[in-house]
Amino acid sequence: MEKVYLVGGAVRDAIMGKESHDLDYVVVGSSPEKMIAKGFKQVGADFPVFLHPETGDEYALARTERKTGNGYAGFETVFDETVTIEDDLSRRDLTINAIAQDLETGEFIDPFGGVQDIKDKNLKHVSDAFKEDPLRILRVARFYARFPDFKIDPTTMELMREIYDSGETKFLTKERIWKELSRAIIYTEGSKFFQVLQNVGMGKDLFPLIDGFKTDRNIDFTTSKVSAFEIDSRLNKMDLKDKIAGWSLSTYDVTDPNISSMWKSLSAPSSIVDHVEMSVSLWNNILKSGFKIEDLKKPSEPMYDLIKSHDGFRRTDRFIDAYSVVRNHFAMLSNNPKCFTDPVTVTEWIEDAKLTKDETKNVIANSDKKEIAVNMEKEKEKKWKKLSKSISPKFKY
Repeated sequence: MEKVYLVGGAVRDAIMGKESHDLDYVVVGSSPEKMIAKGFKQVGADFPVFLHPETGDEYALARTERKTGNGYAGFETVFDETVTIEDDLSRRDLTINAIAQDLETGEFIDPFGGVQDIKDKNLKHVSDAFKEDPLRILRVARFYARFPDFKIDPTTMELMREIYDSGETKFLTKERIWKELSRAIIYTEGSKFFQVLQNVGMGKDLFPLIDGFKTDRNIDFTTSKVSAFEIDSRLNKMDLKDKIAGWSLSTYDVTDPNISSMWKSLSAPSSIVDHVEMSVSLWNNILKSGFKIEDLKKPSEPMYDLIKSHDGFRRTDRFIDAYSVVRNHFAMLSNNPKCFTDPVTVTEWIEDAKLTKDETKNVIANSDKKEIAVNMEKEKEKKWKKLSKSISPKFKY
């Protein structure tokens, strides 16, 4: 007999008293032909997933999986009308995600104790089949960041270490690594994602240039000078792009400029890679050039050079985005929120120093063709110096 169940995150979140927008359903006792006959649209390539003709919600046929190769893709999927809801739930990663709800009766089907683990705030694997899929390490790490008051069951941590020791994590694609990281790092305590990878042993493999990972997995993820909790707090209200840039900056010295290439190799969007590259360049420039804090509190000559060398007069928004990350990072390390002038004021300085249309026309009219660019730069420098004399340090928060 055909039966439909609500499964996964929606059930878990309902039990936890949280709102869920992703509704996933499992259909027992059906087939692709029967689903299509009812007007569902098949979208799954590896196994049958169907979109409801009216709501667009996903309905998947109950299925089981058998390990056939390496990595998270090395599975053979079996789906037919004999697969039960308990069979389907048994292939899932954590007990808290292996709960179904009967849509007719409202009853929970919980063969692996997920409801109790939610009450105990315990992230625990469903079965030993957990270790067949290396992606589950990253998923557990993400759930640990999402639910910071939960703990990871010791037996589950042991299985994750076994997965890493077996070499299975080498078969994870860069796209899936980025997907899990980008979903985890946006949470309030995103560093807990890194903490799990450190304790498993794979953090140094995936993110070798991020400060905090150690060779010994029995040592916690620990950043220099400031705690990971402080970094989480500083980055709390930032978007993904700024959080990735913030975590990329060293907490004790200049940052390896190759870190932007690391993100690129993990399939991070080009806008994020560029933002990291600009932020790291600014950070390193400030540290290496011997800037005085006073130089960053006013439209000084060093500030002008910093903006000019990073194309800040032409691509102002790009420069200010990176400047904001660097300012926030320096404020955290120095415990001094007034270390740099605020980004809004720096933007005003840049705009005030740019040549107006009339000023540009005047330079062009009074310059040889070969000297136009040089003379325009000189004129901009004059405006900056004039600005420097008229403005005292400003801060906004």
